[in-house]
Amino acid sequence: MKMTAHRMRRRYRELLRDEIANIVAAPEDVDQEINSLFALFQNYSASR
Repeated sequence: MKMTAHRMRRRYRELLRDEIANIVAAPEDVDQEINSLFALFQNYSASR
């Protein structure tokens, strides 16, 4: 079960990076965009 969860998280991470790479202007912007997205989620959950 742990291995399945690990594979699913890895696959989700890959898909997320691919999708974000499609919307940012430059490949080096992917990490910053992911950080911004996670910060948004943290702020949203903290405000609830």
